Amino acid sequence: MYINVTLFIQVINLFITYWFLKRFFYAPFLASIEKKKEYKTTLQSFLSNEQETLNLLEQKKIDTLVDFQNFVANHYQIEDRQEKVILDIDIQERTPQEVEKMVGLAQQVLVKKVTHGY
Repeated sequence: MYINVTLFIQVINLFITYWFLKRFFYAPFLASIEKKKEYKTTLQSFLSNEQETLNLLEQKKIDTLVDFQNFVANHYQIEDRQEKVILDIDIQERTPQEVEKMVGLAQQVLVKKVTHGY
């Protein structure tokens, strides 16, 4: 086996090709991949922060509802009745006592529904 000049030229050509590809092809390609990774991590952190904010707001909403239900339950005592309330549209023909009674019954029904959440 003879070693001649073409072997050295091929080795030099290989190194020049490697340097050329590394500088002009691999570097921008790797930079593009790194930029996409940075964008992905930034987006994931933003989304996790937004999810945490939504969870806090949802918990605040639930706490507010529970506080309101407790307030209504503590300030408005109602009796358990199995009566059905039928309201007439013609209130003008009713006496003030009947109107007061209907308003009271309607208030009790609304308080009961708010207190028990249905």
